[in-house]
Amino acid sequence: IEHLRNAVALANSLRPDLTVLTGDYVTDHAEDIVELAPALGGLNAKLGVFAILGNHDLWTDRKTVTHYLEAAGLPVLVNRGVDLPVAGGALRLAGLDDAWSGQPDLNAALAGCPVGAPAILLAHEPDFADDWSQDPRVAVQLSGHSHGGQVRLPGRGALALPPFGRKYDYGLYRVRATWRYTNAGLGLAVPGLRLNCRPEVTEITLVRA
Repeated sequence: IEHLRNAVALANSLRPDLTVLTGDYVTDHAEDIVELAPALGGLNAKLGVFAILGNHDLWTDRKTVTHYLEAAGLPVLVNRGVDLPVAGGALRLAGLDDAWSGQPDLNAALAGCPVGAPAILLAHEPDFADDWSQDPRVAVQLSGHSHGGQVRLPGRGALALPPFGRKYDYGLYRVRATWRYTNAGLGLAVPGLRLNCRPEVTEITLVRA
């Protein structure tokens, strides 16, 4: 929890306009969110803090994870979006249900977003960018899931990666007209260590095309 609080303090020190969380708050036990959610609730951003769920959140208990996140002031976007006021217009922030174990609906998440208007898409598994980028409204996709592989070797990259996190496993990519970023995350899965893949709070600055 102290590690998480330090990450929250770091994120807040950036004075962000928007903070987003891209899923997998728990691994094996949904009840772990009871302790985690209040720490995440310390996040602050001018336009708000928003979350989506990951496959482990669904595999444990979607309702429990969602309840405690929202009780901590973190709205969970499941196939829905919100319009954020920005200079010169609005920017759509859209969140999808988990693509591995849920029922993602991009059309529902982007409902009311005009063609040609930019949207930031929160989608837990990065490799579905090949599908989501076919919609010209998706200007940016932000994902997690892979943890960057946790163990990376020079010249080889990650030693092991999960399904749907193997093509766009870490960092910034261009997929059609969509910029997509895969964050390395804060926690650990199997194997329970990191090498050449530090925990990450990512600051992204959007500029007009």
